[in-house]
Amino acid sequence: MLLAIRQIPWCWPIGIGNASLFLVAYADARIYGAAGLQAVYVVVSLYGWYQWLHGGAGHGRLEVSRTPAAWAVGLAVAGVAASLALGLVLKHRTDDALPFADAVVTAFSLVAQWMATRKWLENWLLWIVLNVSNVAICLS
Repeated sequence: MLLAIRQIPWCWPIGIGNASLFLVAYADARIYGAAGLQAVYVVVSLYGWYQWLHGGAGHGRLEVSRTPAAWAVGLAVAGVAASLALGLVLKHRTDDALPFADAVVTAFSLVAQWMATRKWLENWLLWIVLNVSNVAICLS
């Protein structure tokens, strides 16, 4: 987190290692949405690393900005739709302990991760809410 706050691009490869470890832990705990999410993080982290280095003006470093309103609405709608769809899959196709809670955290974590790849400031607030929610799920 400190690397991301300081905008040091090494946060991305370190995140890849972190996601790999959590993938194993979540799969072992039968929290499959979160486990799958970690696999996606590995791929998205490669994209984020590239974007932070080359996604800005003139293929330079990306600057911190606010989330554009149209993107915020679109990401919220996508998060809700993905939560419902994944929740139904987890409920009916797996033995997930908390399918809908797992699905909401999973879907909106993808939203927050996308926002982080673009250096949209509001990703931090979303991550705080999601991390608190994920702790509650893991303690259940």
